[in-house]
Amino acid sequence: MDNETLIATTKSAEAVAAATDAARAIEDARVAQMVSAFTTALDKTFNLNDINGPKRFLDMSRVPLICQAIIGIHESLEDIKKNMVSKDQFWPVKTFVYGLVGVLLTGIAGAILPQILKLHG
Repeated sequence: MDNETLIATTKSAEAVAAATDAARAIEDARVAQMVSAFTTALDKTFNLNDINGPKRFLDMSRVPLICQAIIGIHESLEDIKKNMVSKDQFWPVKTFVYGLVGVLLTGIAGAILPQILKLHG
């Protein structure tokens, strides 16, 4: 192996080592950034650094119950959407009921009004 090949091989190995070190440094920086972001999010959520502030804790044993409650709410909403009546479907019922109440109140007023007029007349 001649001197130039040895120098080229050495420089190549040094470049690979430098690139590997740079890649490790970049990965370490990403990990540090993720840890910092996660710590900040936890701090904002659970007030970890505020000694006098209100504390919020997550009871991990309740997570399955919360998930079941959310599933139940989702199923209830699906049932409500399935059985819901639109305004167009409700309009004839509303018109009939309003008309029936109007006739009923007119009949009651027609029965009471002559009695009131007879007492004052």
